[in-house]
Amino acid sequence: MATSNIEIAQQAELWPITRIAEGLGIPDEELEPYGRFKAKVSLRLPRRRRRTRAARSPR
Repeated sequence: MATSNIEIAQQAELWPITRIAEGLGIPDEELEPYGRFKAKVSLRLPRRRRRTRAARSPR
């Protein structure tokens, strides 16, 4: 029998959201934690990253 989605989710190792954000280069001031395992990310972050990327790309 195949493993169900819930069984897979229950077997997953949860990492603290701050560890994940750090690995993605998301600064603390752009993160609004909701407990240890989830958070909101500022909407300014994707805009800022697009501008930074566009500024670095050759024209």
